[in-house]
Amino acid sequence: MTTKERQRRRDLLSAQDRIFWRLETVTSVYPWITLVVILDGKVDWERLIAWHAEAAELLPRLKSRVTHRRPAFLAPYWREDPLFDPSQHLRHIALPGPGTERELLDTVEKIGQTPLVDHRPPWEAYVIEGLENGRSAYLLKVSHSIADGLRLRRLLAREMTTVHPHAGGGGPMKQHDGRKRRQWDAASAARRARAVLSFVTQFAQDAADRPKLPKGTSDGIKRHYVTMQVPLEKLKAAAGSVGGTVQDGLMAAIAEGFHRYNVAHGTHRPTMRVLCPFGRPPESQADDPAPSGNHWFLVRFRLPGIVSDPLERIKAIRSAVRTVYRRDAFDWMRFLSRCGALVPSSVLDRGFRDFCASHDFVLTYIPGPNRPADIAGVPAVRAYGIAPTNGNVMTATTVSYGGTCYVMMNIDPAQVDDPELLGRYCQEGMQQILAATPSGSSEHQRQSADASRVTTVKAAPRK
Repeated sequence: MTTKERQRRRDLLSAQDRIFWRLETVTSVYPWITLVVILDGKVDWERLIAWHAEAAELLPRLKSRVTHRRPAFLAPYWREDPLFDPSQHLRHIALPGPGTERELLDTVEKIGQTPLVDHRPPWEAYVIEGLENGRSAYLLKVSHSIADGLRLRRLLAREMTTVHPHAGGGGPMKQHDGRKRRQWDAASAARRARAVLSFVTQFAQDAADRPKLPKGTSDGIKRHYVTMQVPLEKLKAAAGSVGGTVQDGLMAAIAEGFHRYNVAHGTHRPTMRVLCPFGRPPESQADDPAPSGNHWFLVRFRLPGIVSDPLERIKAIRSAVRTVYRRDAFDWMRFLSRCGALVPSSVLDRGFRDFCASHDFVLTYIPGPNRPADIAGVPAVRAYGIAPTNGNVMTATTVSYGGTCYVMMNIDPAQVDDPELLGRYCQEGMQQILAATPSGSSEHQRQSADASRVTTVKAAPRK
């Protein structure tokens, strides 16, 4: 194998990266990732260009394009764009009104609906000025095939220490990912066969029992954003008191919000289904050091939709997660991604939407940077991640930063008739989680309630 062939092999899109690239380019599904960072001041434009040039050196896919091969079923690869200029990917706009966060979210909603420019590296960034208190916002919209949320977080915080060894497209390096080698004996093969059968059976049942929320009137492209700012230590203490994690606590709050919304609309939903990506496979000893691409492990599970006690709800969620996120867990996403190249575009489009629509909501949690972050030298005040909805009602993304969980609820108005009410119920569910105590002490509960302020953004009135 020649040096050129070895380099091209390194730059090939993985199965998971390729499935996202196909969804973005040959279907009506747009699974982009968006990051919104509130900055304490204004950004110098020339310094911002240099900042992105440096980012492209750390993550070479930012200066690369996807090149297809013949025949079409062969995996495409990343190739550096010789005309790459970071300034061509940058935009500068200003809010027209008073600069409230609600106005910022409305602007971000519109940006999220616009496609990326063809024939350039698939990303763009915006500087949005005119926020209250002299602040500005940085928005990055990027193809999911470039990197997942965890690696983008590392990039923005400059925590990436692994750089691609050649100047080309930035495919994942061949490094040990920390997983233990499986013993492929008869017993292990039988367990995995049962896992595959169980997954197929459950998926067939779920597809016939979709969430029954009142449908909205949107065109299917528009999205509505609702945010929460949650004290990280309070949430960690509440969830940890019953053996749960921060992610379990977030899930319990949103599940309560969906339950209240169902009750308000006369819908009986005793069991909910959740789709949840984890930052690494269950066998991994440490985070995959690859600086780009998608390396998460996707799980789906059921949880009881009617549990009045918030701590019992967290315990039920922790138990449900353990049933699917374990050593012998079936990595069905990787399996389906490998088969995706053979699926016609129309089937891929419909199948992906139907699959997402069979879940009540999607939740993803991204641990924040270990130190204060900045964009081109301007300190970051808070950060939100926006993951896509493609048929499901809501995708909630949480980024922890500076002791706070910043939750962005991305709600599809075509799938739910009152997204503002659903967001408010989820906020109330979070307040319930933070106010809960394992001891039941009224004084302790009062003190917890006083300290559990969930900061929200007031929704604009419905038109």
